[in-house]
Amino acid sequence: MAIEYESDRTDNPDYIYHENQKDHSALTHFHSCFEYMYCSSGKLNVQIDGKNFIMVQGDAVLILPYQIHSNQTVNNSEDYVCVFSSSYVYSFFETHKNVFATNPVFPFQKYADEVNASLQDPGGNRYQKKACLYKILAEFVKHTKFEIKNTGNSALLASLLDYVNDNWMNDISLKKISSILHTNYNYLSYLFNETFKMNFSSFINETRISNAQTMILNPSKNMNFAEIAISCGYSSIRSFNRNFQIITGMTPSKYKSLHGRVK
Repeated sequence: MAIEYESDRTDNPDYIYHENQKDHSALTHFHSCFEYMYCSSGKLNVQIDGKNFIMVQGDAVLILPYQIHSNQTVNNSEDYVCVFSSSYVYSFFETHKNVFATNPVFPFQKYADEVNASLQDPGGNRYQKKACLYKILAEFVKHTKFEIKNTGNSALLASLLDYVNDNWMNDISLKKISSILHTNYNYLSYLFNETFKMNFSSFINETRISNAQTMILNPSKNMNFAEIAISCGYSSIRSFNRNFQIITGMTPSKYKSLHGRVK
């Protein structure tokens, strides 16, 4: 499964997003913001940079910028998530940008109701939100230890995925991207394979087929499979069909029929 870089989770000043979720699961992704999640009931399995952590009622987790993460509900869960830019907690960001937490899950039940309600208050000002976010950070720091991380790699991968997001439908190669990013090709190839556990060609095919699935299920597009194939960067319908079946386990026609989009 491809890892998504959420470029819309911008690190521009004052960016903040929050949502209450039930039985939520998120596919593997990363972004340039902080992400705080609180489990109010049930159980969640959270993966961060390849490590698994279990959250139960009363637990919170803090995910640092550019950490690759996902989560799955175990049986059932209710949680609150808040994604925010580093500008809200700039002093913390500056002192902790070269480290990672050995255990990012920490108890937060004592403060969660007040903090979460305050963060969601539409009338709350920036300073109120900063106070809440620093309370989260204070408890986070109290309950974890930090280790030095390899700097630069996450930002480099983010730049690579930004380029892919803009150019996946075109002729694209890792060698070309390495030149654009002024990075050694062999190093970038090693870093990509090590991080995503797949080669770049497979990643591009998964990205293209994922977009093709969206096009197939969008009646407003009114495109046939040959048009979708070309729009997704494939030079022939045969190549498109082959890759679609490898990745989804079915033909484009079967996929469309199965999802009830045949007119």
